[in-house]
Amino acid sequence: MPQAYLGEIYAGVAACCWVISATCFEAAGKRIGSLVVNLLRLLIAVALLGIICWIRRGTFLPVDAPPHVLWWIIVSGVIGFFLCDMCLFRALVLAGARRCMLMLSLAPCFAAVLDVASGEPPTARMWLGMAITLAGVMWAITQRSAEHETPHSRRELRIGVLLALSAALLQALGAKAAEIGLDLGNGNHYDAMAATFIRASAGAVCFALLIAATGRAASVLAGSRHPQTMLILTLGAIAGPVIGVTLFLASLARVQSSVTQTILATMPILALPVAYFFNKERISAQAIAGTILCVIGVMILCLR
Repeated sequence: MPQAYLGEIYAGVAACCWVISATCFEAAGKRIGSLVVNLLRLLIAVALLGIICWIRRGTFLPVDAPPHVLWWIIVSGVIGFFLCDMCLFRALVLAGARRCMLMLSLAPCFAAVLDVASGEPPTARMWLGMAITLAGVMWAITQRSAEHETPHSRRELRIGVLLALSAALLQALGAKAAEIGLDLGNGNHYDAMAATFIRASAGAVCFALLIAATGRAASVLAGSRHPQTMLILTLGAIAGPVIGVTLFLASLARVQSSVTQTILATMPILALPVAYFFNKERISAQAIAGTILCVIGVMILCLR
């Protein structure tokens, strides 16, 4: 495996993992509700990550994390796992999946602005690659007519789009916070899996507090008593918060966050085979053309 491309490869595999986890969480959410799914998936992930860290590093808890790593990774977890997901799940209800995906496609743009602000501006080639990739994503995911979506009032649409846009910004902010937290200086980085444990734990605590405050603890207990749902959640947790997020952080440690975010933005493209084979949805010529454009953009982005 060429070391020079590890960051991009990690981001690509993370995107594939997140498509799998999203499919699992969607199925589980229809059974027990999205808020319960959010807490249970993170609790499962924390348990699995702790066991893996104990096997790999000899400790369940990341006690070796320096204070600045702990602080920035916790901030990243609160932003990425909690605030971003809260905005996104509400936006899906108010504005629909198509509009939400369009807004989330702007996350790499926010990440690029943050890279510029932190003194790491993308090169002209990176800007070109990002532009082509995002154009491909937007072209592919706008194939569906608004007629196929649930009607929304104008007020709901405005709020939903604003929340989806907020989710895109929060995604970029969470990634930047993680990138800062992983950096130990002198080209060294903190362990990505231990960082994922910290990140997932921060998100789980936030969701647990929210569920306790809203009196939904009984729903969590009821959801955990469904063996089939818990199996689906476990598969989703392994693919997403465990493998996907670990690779996401490993990618951030090697390439700029705007590059990682751009590759992750191809998730709607990667989800097309799932839609075709499992949901029996027809894939249009426009979606195929958008996919080709995406591949070209990512190739330009990965050029050395």
